[in-house]
Formats: sequence, structure tokens, C-alpha cells
Amino acid sequence: MLPCMASWIYRFLLFCFCSSHALAADTLYQGGDSLNSSNTLVSKNGFFTLGFTRLGSAESNASYLGIWYDNHTSHPFWLANRGKPIADNSGVLAIDGSGNMKLTYSGGDPVEFYSSPSSASNITAILEDSGNFVLKDENSGSQQVLWQSFDFPTDTFLPGMKLGINHRTGQTWSLMSWLSDLVPTRAGAFTFEWDTNAKELVIRWRDVIYWTSGPLRSNTSFDSFSLNSGKLDFCFINVSKADEDYFMFTVSPNQYAPQDQRNFSMWRLTSDGSIIDLTTSRIYGGPVCKGNNEGGGCKRWSG
Repeated sequence: MLPCMASWIYRFLLFCFCSSHALAADTLYQGGDSLNSSNTLVSKNGFFTLGFTRLGSAESNASYLGIWYDNHTSHPFWLANRGKPIADNSGVLAIDGSGNMKLTYSGGDPVEFYSSPSSASNITAILEDSGNFVLKDENSGSQQVLWQSFDFPTDTFLPGMKLGINHRTGQTWSLMSWLSDLVPTRAGAFTFEWDTNAKELVIRWRDVIYWTSGPLRSNTSFDSFSLNSGKLDFCFINVSKADEDYFMFTVSPNQYAPQDQRNFSMWRLTSDGSIIDLTTSRIYGGPVCKGNNEGGGCKRWSG
């Protein structure tokens, strides 16, 4: 009896280990691998999760493929199908035999992320420790990046992301607010952009300038925007070259940061036009700018 019990316990523990290991994997492999409503990808540092989550009111509780920080599934910082919510649990993300990555679901057109110009045999997609979901060609010597989620931000700005423009492709990097706290559709009233001419951050309300940071003055401050405080030090970076012009930021711990401090920051563009740094809890723009109120970066407007 005891040997049988020991064998059963061993098999049970092995099953649990294998199941947890599979769920904790950070990589989606070409051919056979798929992500659905019953599993997730988790970055190696354990901070980020890619999976399906349900958003919205109880009456319109739709399924979205997203990336979230910690267990904040109610507001993922990146959404794959922002304009195509899924009504059920049929969503599946996979890389097919030709190297194409797409999201399929019942009753709707697939969401295509990458279509390979020629058949490829060793494509992988990895959820990196930065929160970036990256599709790579493992056969190329440099593991060529074919597609990445950081190139398609939604309403949240992370270290390593870009705001600006790729002059070679015409692609722009900007944030667009959710329509409301419950509805993530691409119909929000506000955008958060990098003005490549004035070298400043801009919040727009329906294309009207609503708030600006003022010109970038140093690697730590703008005219009306400075974030260094508390446990993290910020570094602002502007890159201007022939093929792209963009703004990004990095963070690092300072002498006041405890050993277990997660060195991470997120700037979220809310549905009321605020930029909230979820690390320092500082707020810029937002309702304070309404009513022709100038100051602190607010701009006169009518609406």
C-alpha cells in the first residue's frame, strides 16, 4: 500500500510541476504551440503575463488578449485585439507552419500580427522581462525581430517603449486612451504623443492640444514635467536620426530603493486625459486642464 501511495504522490507532484512549468513558460513556438483561455505566458522575471482576460461591464464582458503587470488583469497595459473583442473563450494565438502569427476566434476575422513573406521554419515569440512580446526568426544569426508589441502601444507607456515616428515606414508610436475605465476600444478622446519638432510630450483631445510637458531640457526634466523622486531615478532620452525620431525613458533604483524594489514604471493615459505615473502616483493633465485653465502644462482650449 505504501509503495503504491508513494508512486501516486510522485506522479501527482510530477504532474503539478509539469503543469506549472508549462504555464510559466515565456515562449510560444512555431507549429503546435498555442495560447488559449486556459494558459498563459509569463516572463522569466515573473512580472509580466500574456493571456486572455475579460473586460467590460457584466452585460458586455468581452475577452481580450493582453499583457498585464503583476495580477492587474482588469487593465492590461497592452491589448492585441483592442478593436475586435471576443464574445466567448474561443480565442487562440499561434504561429503556423509558414511562420505567420495570428489570433483566431469563432465568428470573426483573425487578427494578423505578422505574415511571413516566405515560409519560415524556426519562428518563436517570447514575452521578455521588459514586458515586450517579440517575434523572432531564430534561424537568422542575430535572431531578427520580425514584430514586437512595443511597436503597437495602447494606453500605457513603459521603459523601453517609443513615442515618435519611424520615417522609413511612416509608423507612428503614440498612446490612445480607453473610451472609459471599462471599455478599451480605440475610440478614446485623448492621445499622448511626442512632438518631434518642439521636442515635447503632448496630450491631445480630439486633435486639439490639451497639455504639454514643455521642451525637453535635460535627461531628467522638461519645462513643466519632472519625475525624479522617491525610490527611482528617471532618464529621458530623445533620439533624432534619419530613419526615426522618438522619445523614451528608463528607470533605475537610487540609494533610497529597498533591495526588493521592482525597478519599473508605467505611465497610463486615462480616459479623462490624465497621465498617471503608477509608480510615483503623480498626475499630469486631466480634469485640472478643463475650462481654459493654463498652468502646469495645460493649454487654453474650448470644448
